[in-house]
Amino acid sequence: MLYSRQDEYVKIDSKKFFEGMFVSADLYCRYRNNYVLVFKSALLTKKLIDKIKQLEFAYGNLYVEKKYHQRILDQFAQYEAILKKLEFDTNYTSIKEKTSNILNVVDKQNVVPKEATNIATKIIADKISGVDAAIIFQLINNVRDADEYLYTHSTNVAFLNGLIAKWLELPDGEISSLIAAGLLHDIGKLKVPPEILNKPAKLTKQEFEVIKLHPIYSYEILRNSGEINPVILSAARNHHEKISGSGYPDGLKYDQISRAARITAISDIYDAMITRRVYKDPHSPFEVLEEFSKGSFTDLDLDIVKVFLTKMPFELIGKSVLLSDGSIGKVVYIDPDDFAYPLVQIGPKVVQTNKTIKCVCMCNAEV
Repeated sequence: MLYSRQDEYVKIDSKKFFEGMFVSADLYCRYRNNYVLVFKSALLTKKLIDKIKQLEFAYGNLYVEKKYHQRILDQFAQYEAILKKLEFDTNYTSIKEKTSNILNVVDKQNVVPKEATNIATKIIADKISGVDAAIIFQLINNVRDADEYLYTHSTNVAFLNGLIAKWLELPDGEISSLIAAGLLHDIGKLKVPPEILNKPAKLTKQEFEVIKLHPIYSYEILRNSGEINPVILSAARNHHEKISGSGYPDGLKYDQISRAARITAISDIYDAMITRRVYKDPHSPFEVLEEFSKGSFTDLDLDIVKVFLTKMPFELIGKSVLLSDGSIGKVVYIDPDDFAYPLVQIGPKVVQTNKTIKCVCMCNAEV
């Protein structure tokens, strides 16, 4: 379809679009002084954003109708401001870099750098005690690149371990140990061949047996580094154990699995679910709560899961969320029988979120 009124169209940069943004405008390319429709309005996924970038590369420039231009710029500006504020509050990128440096030392020297781990642990502990948990969950929920998966996952599990330990009212020393355990629980994956670890398809039985060795590798690296803290050691070795005894690597049952390993198992699953991988799309925090509440993970410590389901919604009530239509709202109620779709206030209206208009992520904007 061709459109020729040039004064009605404005160039738009593909960098102004973000995942979870609802674009109410169609996109056009310019062809012989006419404007050709190339992309219909949509809720943007990573795949659709990639498509927009490909269209921009193919046609040189993309355009929107002038009446939608400022709305798109405003949406992006608000989104960017939210992320900058969140980053300022948590210094999250710096913490991830510290985790990356720790893992790089382990990868090259097969030893855990104790001082660097202690520094990262203290920073995370300070953030957990001084920053709103909703802000931490917002950053944990951010989409991350595949090549940074391991150190981002380790950082996130460290944060989650600390939050759960805080909710359980554990002593400060145990909270710090659990944070360190989160940072180090998956270091054994550095010894797994990358073609297996990052395989985009279902693993074969033989490949999964190789993956199942990573907790043993983590434990051995820690022991060889002189680690004697039982919280860190047990979390690293046993975070894939199941209370039924069907887990790995040791087939332990409930009373044989340390509290540290049971906490780390929950943190590990939560972060895995909200993470985009080549073989799966991410879940929102609300969708993950729904999965936990439905008992999808019956082999976890249900007492700790219950605390997680009680405390996490409490942290989110009254907090701002970015919705899939690009609007900003405030969570006013989370139904314990339907965690996935909370009630959100947008201006004077209270909206029941659903599959069409859902919460993309938490944010720190004023509403």
